[in-house]
Amino acid sequence: PAPRRRVEIRAFDWRMKTEQDDADFSAVERGGGAWKNVSIPHYGPPAGRAVAFYRTEFHLDEGMLGLGSVWL
Repeated sequence: PAPRRRVEIRAFDWRMKTEQDDADFSAVERGGGAWKNVSIPHYGPPAGRAVAFYRTEFHLDEGMLGLGSVWL
């Protein structure tokens, strides 16, 4: 058996980068903008070169932290 515990994370918030993000990226970090809930794998616009943001929250328990490394 593998020594690592596995937690599947499939739900994320997603949004495309806007011009306002260039002026104040800290707003993105605070959750500003219009986020949409998506599942991974996520196939959506645009097709081509662009910047998009994904975010999610997850819980780490003592057992996970005790292994010494956490891989996402």
